[in-house]
Amino acid sequence: MASIDISTFPDRPECFGLFNLTNTTCTMPTSTMVDFLNITDYSIYKKMYCVNPPQDSCAFGYCPNPDIGSPAVRFSTYIQTLCFSILIYYSPDEIVGALYAQMLSSYSLMLSAITAAVAKQLTVFHALIVLNALGSPLALFLTIYALRGIFGKAKRMEVIFGRGKVLNRTLMLIMLPIWMAGLITISIPRSAGWFQQGACNKKDFGASTIITFLAVYIAGPFLLLSGQKFDPRMILLAFWFTILVAGIVSIYFRRKSIWKKGSRWFPLLRIWRNIGERYPFVHFSLAVIFPMSWWIFAIELDAAYIHEYFTPTQGQILAIFAALPATLQAVFLVPRMLRWFMGLSWVLFVTRRPQKSLNTPGHIATSQYDSTAAFEHPLAMPSPCLETLSLHKMPSPVILQVQVESSNDRSNDING
Repeated sequence: MASIDISTFPDRPECFGLFNLTNTTCTMPTSTMVDFLNITDYSIYKKMYCVNPPQDSCAFGYCPNPDIGSPAVRFSTYIQTLCFSILIYYSPDEIVGALYAQMLSSYSLMLSAITAAVAKQLTVFHALIVLNALGSPLALFLTIYALRGIFGKAKRMEVIFGRGKVLNRTLMLIMLPIWMAGLITISIPRSAGWFQQGACNKKDFGASTIITFLAVYIAGPFLLLSGQKFDPRMILLAFWFTILVAGIVSIYFRRKSIWKKGSRWFPLLRIWRNIGERYPFVHFSLAVIFPMSWWIFAIELDAAYIHEYFTPTQGQILAIFAALPATLQAVFLVPRMLRWFMGLSWVLFVTRRPQKSLNTPGHIATSQYDSTAAFEHPLAMPSPCLETLSLHKMPSPVILQVQVESSNDRSNDING
């Protein structure tokens, strides 16, 4: 089989589809044709088939496109997005390098899809994976703050979308119309002819792809409930349900602080701030873990239809290296995150350790999202009302103690 050159196969494409074999060039078999007819290995045959798959056949399903849908690209995207979200949440002043790596990864994936689509080497399913990957909850969050940055309201994202950050805002906002154009393109019924393996599109999607996209992206996880047998992935439904219940319970516990006299019946912003102030882990789960796990699951439902595997191509290697900056920065936060985790309210309750009150003199309120954990370096969230102390710029606990003691001394002098 080594004699078959898959880059030039079939070697005489002009002979395909001819019913009148009067051309001697087409009637004389070549060694390449003989070798192809004698292939007995399924994987080799499919590899040959996928070099230039026909539009009217879906005998082998969707052909792979490793630069777009391989496990290396997908899981690198997941890891990078999660680590970048952690940095935004807990160390927003250290995200410049991670932002550029995120944009590099997104633009690389987008350009790979556009290049493949122009060459008619992109299937609708791979286009769906790209749209899902680019339409992550993190991308939505960054787009909103890029728009806010235009009007001088970047606040939390001031370091990347604030005053003078025109290039960052432009690069982020350009992706929105391109994403919308891709979504509109696959929603056009006649777009099946614009993609590779049109027969597979009609087989799996019928006339419309946009319905499938929205169904998988919005309600995909609930498709597990339609099965007759137990699917291990149903455990995720219980996980999401637990997060939602925890959020509802947190609101109930903070109801007196949320619904003050004369307040609106549903003060959403106050609810969000109260949960973040008193229950930071629930806040983090609702803001990051819940939407991200939903997003990952929706992409993996799409990926289940294609049989991708890792091959050391340029696109996959680039995706892996693009995930390194955010991953390394998140790793540096692990020591303090462990201390933060051990000081969470529910961890203190499980371990039967006393919880530190917000009114304790030793507590230094760094922001409205400050954890109430009893340790010296709480993870800080940026706040428009309070000065934010980043993980990497946290004052020494000795200095904090001296400041508290000196403040107490001054109070005693005044009272005396």
